[in-house]
Amino acid sequence: MFSYKQIQSLNELEMEVYNYVILHLDEVATVKIRDLADQAHVSTTTIMRFCNKLDCNGYSEFKVKIKLMHKEKKKSDFFETPQLMQEFF
Repeated sequence: MFSYKQIQSLNELEMEVYNYVILHLDEVATVKIRDLADQAHVSTTTIMRFCNKLDCNGYSEFKVKIKLMHKEKKKSDFFETPQLMQEFF
């Protein structure tokens, strides 16, 4: 979801948001912007700039992308377990 170019464009505070998001994908998909700002120790304005740099029109669109990313991750986790792969084949 996040390209290398997008990540490079983030400043120090936005990187804190990025790190928090990556570590807490489950939570971020459901929390309000103020709660995310409090948890990442930044302002809501920083969250909005972060979303804009990731090509989202706002926080709502960002949450949708996070939910989709999380679904894809769960699908790929299925095939990462060797036992599950053997059962599949």
